[in-house]
This record gives sequence, C-alpha cells and structure tokens, in this order.
Amino acid sequence: MPNKDEIKGKVEQAKGKVKQEIGKATDDQDLHDEGVADEAAGEVQQGFGTAKRKGVTRSRISAIGSSTERIDSLFAGLSNAGVLRADADTRHRPGVNEHLVP
Repeated sequence: MPNKDEIKGKVEQAKGKVKQEIGKATDDQDLHDEGVADEAAGEVQQGFGTAKRKGVTRSRISAIGSSTERIDSLFAGLSNAGVLRADADTRHRPGVNEHLVP
C-alpha cells in the first residue's frame, strides 16, 4: 500500500504533466518548464516514499543521492540546451526565440 510520500509524488507528477500540456497549448514556455520541474520533483518524492516503505538502508540512501545528482545533471543539460531557462531575459517569446523550443 503506497504511503503519503508516494501518493503526493504521484499527484505532483500529474500536476506537472498538466502544466506542461497547458503551457504547450497556450505557448507559455515558463508554465511548461514549471511543469517539467514539478514532474521531476514528484518522481523524487515518490521514490523517497517507496524507499521509506521498503525500509531503505544507509547504503541504498547513497544510491538515492546519486539519482538526485542525475536529476540535477538532467536539468543542467536541459538548461544548457535552451529547453529550460532560469533567467527572465530568455523567456520564450513567440517569434523571438522560437529556435530554443524543441
């Protein structure tokens, strides 16, 4: 039976997917990017909940740490590729930076 963290993680993932789709439909890149972040955060929270439920040992916790490092690396890669932008000056503006959007 899933615990609270697993359920909250699934909800956060669903919220993220909805934000991504609304962002695509309304051409709102910031909302889309927020959805990507929410979905990733939900995956981490769900994983944490699963680990708690299964009684993870200290050695397995370090493996979870490496997973969060991979997520950080993924976000850095998306940012470097122009998919995610952290500063307001590079927000998606139709017709201005269309080449940055996949």
